[in-house]
Amino acid sequence: MNLIVCKIQGGEFVPLKIIDSAISVIWVQRYNEAGEFELYIRATEELLQLFSVERYILREDSYSVMITENVKLVTDEENGNFLTVTGRSAESLLARRVTERLYNYSDVNVETVLRGLVSYNVGANTTSDRQIDVITMGSAAGLTDTIDNIQIFGVNILEQMTAIAKTYNCGFGLRLNSAINKLVFAVYVGTDRTFAQSSVPAVVFSPDYDNLCNTEYTNNRQNTCNVAYVAGEKVNNVQSIISTGVAIGINRRETFVDASAKTQAGSLSTAAYNKVLTVQGQDALSKLQDVTSFSGEILLHSNFKFGVDYFMGDKVQVSNGYGINAAAYVTEITEVEDESGYYMYPTLSNWEV
Repeated sequence: MNLIVCKIQGGEFVPLKIIDSAISVIWVQRYNEAGEFELYIRATEELLQLFSVERYILREDSYSVMITENVKLVTDEENGNFLTVTGRSAESLLARRVTERLYNYSDVNVETVLRGLVSYNVGANTTSDRQIDVITMGSAAGLTDTIDNIQIFGVNILEQMTAIAKTYNCGFGLRLNSAINKLVFAVYVGTDRTFAQSSVPAVVFSPDYDNLCNTEYTNNRQNTCNVAYVAGEKVNNVQSIISTGVAIGINRRETFVDASAKTQAGSLSTAAYNKVLTVQGQDALSKLQDVTSFSGEILLHSNFKFGVDYFMGDKVQVSNGYGINAAAYVTEITEVEDESGYYMYPTLSNWEV
């Protein structure tokens, strides 16, 4: 794959060099968190100088943009000298900001919250020193889910957005719009392409369909918790502690969440503040569930093509020939190109059996 190395100047991407001789490229896109990449190439003085400062990696066949973060030079008299350049996708730009003020949401649309976090921390609605001029806001997707009660304060923007998006099963991204040479922020949801619907053709990944091989299925329950005790801010030297989640006996698995630094009681009633703490507990429990995932190698000549027949965030049908038949979401796509060829690996998560 050809890579276009750019810098940012005047709020736009300016091409510096095309790389078409890499020994290997790993390119990972994700549904609701930052992706990553690795470039492995023979070292030259020109390339070392090129990557001595932050650069942006573009592809003509992808809307993802990668940002160089680490460069390693290894010299070897016998085998030659090589550069390994790694980094994360453009969504990592959101990790450069924190919420410096309190956001208190009640019955607010999920998309409104996510778009607001971008607009008020890197976009037009923040101070000029916090704005990132290569980012612009895209059109709203029209999501209907709402957040009951949540407070956001003093947290990393990307981490908070990822937590919200995973809870409500939506995606977000900073995608390159070549027409305007900008990164466009948008929230989106995938399409149901399982047997359960009939509006679009079903997409089925299975060895039986000769489109999936080298599969890996995991189910991890080691860190599962289903009840959270949540401690809030002290008011008049009294600390609110609430519990959320229901389970009894041997099936009850508890965790403790200190939300005292993340929430403020302020002028909220006791009932309203307890709802805020409940959301904090539910968010913690959402990260402590059974982890079920399925990955596999999509055959190069698969009957379903990523970007044509299915897309990031879509719900697809999966079978591995061992009685595992379920619907799952495409949450990650890993592309690998090296001396042995090109491969694509999907990661399927949030299983629905």
